Amino acid sequence: MKMQCYAQTNIGSVRKNNEDNYYCNGSFKLSARSPQEELISAPEGSEFLFGVFDGMGGEAHGEECAMLCATTLSQFQGREQPFEAPAFYQKANEVVCELEARTQETGGSTAAVAQVRGNRVFASNAGDSRVYHLRGTELKCLTRDHTRYQQMIEAGVPDPDPAERHVLTKFIGMDNRRPLTPNFAVSVKLEEGDRIILCSDGITGVLSDAQIIETLSQPQLPEVVGRALVQQALDCGSRDNVTLVLAEVITLDEETLPEEESAAPAAAPEGETTKEFGAVTPAQIIEREQEIRKEQKRETRRELRMIMAVILAVLLIVGSIIYLALRRSIHNDSTRITPGTVCVIAPEAAASAYTTEKENAHVRS
Repeated sequence: MKMQCYAQTNIGSVRKNNEDNYYCNGSFKLSARSPQEELISAPEGSEFLFGVFDGMGGEAHGEECAMLCATTLSQFQGREQPFEAPAFYQKANEVVCELEARTQETGGSTAAVAQVRGNRVFASNAGDSRVYHLRGTELKCLTRDHTRYQQMIEAGVPDPDPAERHVLTKFIGMDNRRPLTPNFAVSVKLEEGDRIILCSDGITGVLSDAQIIETLSQPQLPEVVGRALVQQALDCGSRDNVTLVLAEVITLDEETLPEEESAAPAAAPEGETTKEFGAVTPAQIIEREQEIRKEQKRETRRELRMIMAVILAVLLIVGSIIYLALRRSIHNDSTRITPGTVCVIAPEAAASAYTTEKENAHVRS
């Protein structure tokens, strides 16, 4: 089998460092801090291995995480036994978690891996880096984004927030105490002229499938269309690092894999939690959304009850103040003597007043 390959990782026009890395059948970016690298190769063999890794973390931590993934993938190539994707993801997760433990920094990396063996391509991923298969002008995404946005779409949540596209629910460097469960795609049988594309979200975040097809379906060498696609992403304002691996099938072996070997590896059950996000199934998302709505209704009812209680308390206080003011006003009016007021004096009081006035007159005389 013969392939013609092109790979490029580009820092882009916004970021200060390039946290991406690639793996192209044995070659990858050896310097974690290299801003840009590219590779052109035409390997021959019975098995090929490709990968794209988008690191994340503070300072140079993202670059180191992505480079650890590429280095780990290189250790799984060239062995006597066939490449085992589940073992790679577990090992990569372990080494990245060990780096986090040593540096006391939180980080990680996405991973998109494609293995070509027996005239078939096997794709897997953790995160939002993707693997595509292009035949003529027909483009098929072989991976599934592990993002909150994708989960909401699959759960039927109306109008999911576009900001959720960047919220990863699965990646290399998750909690090492739980098994990492990547997505394994059903294998695709290859034909001569087929192209396999692996890329980071620096490309898919700004280019549509139609734009990718238009560029990569051109009958030119992989390095020509590969460079063009990277430049197109940069011209469209990609604010992220841009990484691409493009492999074209030149010749195929006659032998293909038996059908029982062509199936994708069985994925382990979904993990329950990650360091920052819940990794849940679509059914669980629906249930969670329903619980959120119920809780919101309960919270609304509690707020309404509280508002009514405050209003009643205020009305009670105001009513009490008004009542006391009116009562005081009525009391004052009842005790005030104004001109023209007729006073009725009891006989005993009148007699007492007369006696007192007579005594005062005697004293004055």
